[in-house]
Amino acid sequence: TINEPGPLIDEKLLPNVSLDIIEINKIIEINGCSEPKYRSLNYIVGSGCPYNCKFCCLPTIWKQRSFCKDINTVMNDLKKINKDYDVHKLGFNDDNFFSRQSFVMQLCDQMIKNDISIEWEANAHIDYFLRNFTTEDISVLYEAGCRSIKFGVESGDQEILEKINKKTTVESCRAVAKLLADTNIKCVFYIMVAFPWNPDKDFKLTLDFL
Repeated sequence: TINEPGPLIDEKLLPNVSLDIIEINKIIEINGCSEPKYRSLNYIVGSGCPYNCKFCCLPTIWKQRSFCKDINTVMNDLKKINKDYDVHKLGFNDDNFFSRQSFVMQLCDQMIKNDISIEWEANAHIDYFLRNFTTEDISVLYEAGCRSIKFGVESGDQEILEKINKKTTVESCRAVAKLLADTNIKCVFYIMVAFPWNPDKDFKLTLDFL
């Protein structure tokens, strides 16, 4: 029996999770912590992604929609994580954290104003990031603690990018690397190799691109 999918629920309508009932220190221990400045956690601000990449499950699950928590909820959690649990590294594990420019910049502004001492990383779509984040925005990201942005490049073969509906170009991939090259924010590329249409060509072009 395959049940019909339930309705999508906005994150803001869900009850807040109390961090006090979670064994935070045990999670930090599992993550590996050699000294206090490396105490780290993962945190999810929102769900979903507006893109429709053919290799990905998200379009089927989220119907190209995305939801995020209320910013006050996020800030209360970040304050507690930073101040009460002495966490100084955080991975925003959203599938596409940077898909909401105004929310990200508002969050960064609040992190700076509230003196949140956390270095963090998150995922982004290349073309959306290039279109919506300026060099001034990137400076604010760094001031708010951003130290790494991870992009799904997937392939160095433009034909493959079009086949998988990636909505980006190889040149855009180079452009985002250049954009971040003069900052202190690390540019991380995810790739997949040997797509089935022409795996030898795909592998070579991807290797050449890298």
